[in-house]
Amino acid sequence: MPTSSATFPYLISGLKFSDLASKKNTAEIKSLCNEHGALLFRHSEVNSIQTFSEFCQALGGLLADYVGGGSPRTHLNQNIYTSTEYPKAFTIPLHNEASYMKLMPAWIFFFSLEVAQEGGATPIGFLSELEHRLPQEYIEAFSLKNLCYFQNLHSGKGLGKSWQMTFESDDLHEVMVRLTNLGLSYEWKGDDILSVYYPAPSFRLHPKTGQKHFCNQVVNWHESTLEASARKILYRIYKDPALFPKGVTWEDGSPIPTAWIDRMQSELTALEHKFQWHKYDVMMIDNHRVAHGRASFSGQRQVLVGMSL
Repeated sequence: MPTSSATFPYLISGLKFSDLASKKNTAEIKSLCNEHGALLFRHSEVNSIQTFSEFCQALGGLLADYVGGGSPRTHLNQNIYTSTEYPKAFTIPLHNEASYMKLMPAWIFFFSLEVAQEGGATPIGFLSELEHRLPQEYIEAFSLKNLCYFQNLHSGKGLGKSWQMTFESDDLHEVMVRLTNLGLSYEWKGDDILSVYYPAPSFRLHPKTGQKHFCNQVVNWHESTLEASARKILYRIYKDPALFPKGVTWEDGSPIPTAWIDRMQSELTALEHKFQWHKYDVMMIDNHRVAHGRASFSGQRQVLVGMSL
């Protein structure tokens, strides 16, 4: 199992499925991921959706679904999903996956099935480093006040995601059960908009080390980070950001200062580490320590994702 510590993510080349049959090897791989934050597997035997699923389960165990998730994705099989399907011209800031959920994934796996003609990197970075770059006023506020992410989900027609897509069911009763199981509050606005609220902290305790990390998605859910053209369209249609398809506020509903988000986004960009995807690369990240994003791209790009609690 040749490795290289000279890169971030930490490179492991030539891993075989037979290596994953050993609990000692899988424990070593998890330990390396805890130590380095992210691992890149290259020239492994993963070359299809099925083998990617098997790889994820060998290292992460049972894969989590994306029920209630905020990004547009396609559910493929065995809880393997496409990565975010936002338009290719848009960039996505660094964030910790599903950190708006009460129980967020511990491990995230990415699989490069088709490489973009140009661009399309999946930047990664340690969000904890953001704490040392921001004014103390910001850190104190995020420490003391929880966040509230929200989605306004249409019933099949409109911008953003529908409640059917978000909760992976056309059965309204089943959706209500899933909302309850996830511990989420919700309300109907009119007859066809389901508003769902996700209260969450800005800091999380790492399940392995117990260390507290700045761990959230406040920047990429905030309306000010939308592309200017998209934001203009949303304001024309909805007028009020509280009615946008998704967003984030403080838990009491008050707005998070746009100037803070602008400063945070600038600092996050400075924290990005980029690498060039190769076809069939797999990346495993410690979701509590390492954030990820997406660069804009041209041509076709297909990156799949699996998540493990």
